[in-house]
Amino acid sequence: MLLGIADVAIALGSLALLLCPWFAITSFPWAAAIGMIALGAALRLRLKSMANARLGSRLFIAAIGLFILCLLAIGSVCARHWTRHQGRLESSCGRGAWKIVNVVPEADIASLGVRLCGVMGFLPSNQASEVHALLKVEYRRMERDEGAADAGNVALMSVMDKRARHAFILYPRNDGGKPLGALLFLHGAGAPMALYPWLLSDLADRENLIVLCPSWDSGEWSQAGAAEYAVERLRAVMAAQPVDAKRIYLGGISMGGAGGWSVLDVEPRLFRGFICISGYGAAHRPAGTPVLMVEGGRDAVASTDQELRRANPRSRLIVLPDDDHFAFLRSTAKVTETICEWMDSMEAETP
Repeated sequence: MLLGIADVAIALGSLALLLCPWFAITSFPWAAAIGMIALGAALRLRLKSMANARLGSRLFIAAIGLFILCLLAIGSVCARHWTRHQGRLESSCGRGAWKIVNVVPEADIASLGVRLCGVMGFLPSNQASEVHALLKVEYRRMERDEGAADAGNVALMSVMDKRARHAFILYPRNDGGKPLGALLFLHGAGAPMALYPWLLSDLADRENLIVLCPSWDSGEWSQAGAAEYAVERLRAVMAAQPVDAKRIYLGGISMGGAGGWSVLDVEPRLFRGFICISGYGAAHRPAGTPVLMVEGGRDAVASTDQELRRANPRSRLIVLPDDDHFAFLRSTAKVTETICEWMDSMEAETP
């Protein structure tokens, strides 16, 4: 029985170790992989006689020592997750349920996800590799920001429990000379990630906005109750913070962009404007609320008739010709600048 466990541990550890260079961004999966191999090797050495007993004993002690070191490495990640302080980026339940599952860093979950999208044909393999490299850069930048690092990984929790509901909240560093506003931002397909509010952090600072990113299933914002839930979370923020009612914005990316239209159906007068990034459904809807549509010129996922989008009387279409569906990740600074200019022009108008 124990030999069988040893063989399984070595096999799984070896597989994980082979996959680590392919997807891992943090040290967590490396430690887990090496730890499984060390445990399996220790069990085998302990239970199976060797010709040189002294050598076997030394190898057994070395394997146990390596396993303990790996446990300490994984434990440091767990400890940081469980004892982290709330910074400028908070998660309403990142420290709550499914703690063991969510100890795996979000960076590695996102990295593996985009790699699998390339293997399964959801994305071209070269595009998946490019996005993986971009994710590595952004997550490492995020890790260096003490106020945003380690917000808690809820991606796996959302995949395993479709009823899980939480929200990431990002606070601005300073007021930028403007009254405090709020941006309700809906995530795209897959799983909610702290990466979204991180990418919006510069916008939050420049425009003095609280960014609220609630979760709903895997981004199915068209489901019954999803739009109402998002508005409910926003109103809770508005009740707790001195938010200017004239500076409430709505945003969404990909399927979250499509979900924004459902939110506007629920609350047509609440929002000063709607920012739809690489979103679905923006072309065929009349815009009672001013809409900024930002998309890549090479977007093959959410592409529609751009002339029809331009014809929307209360919308503005910005096309980034060299970008694809991941325009916000590829050109974060450019998209942020575009949104800031649009918000400034909106607020310069008479309310």
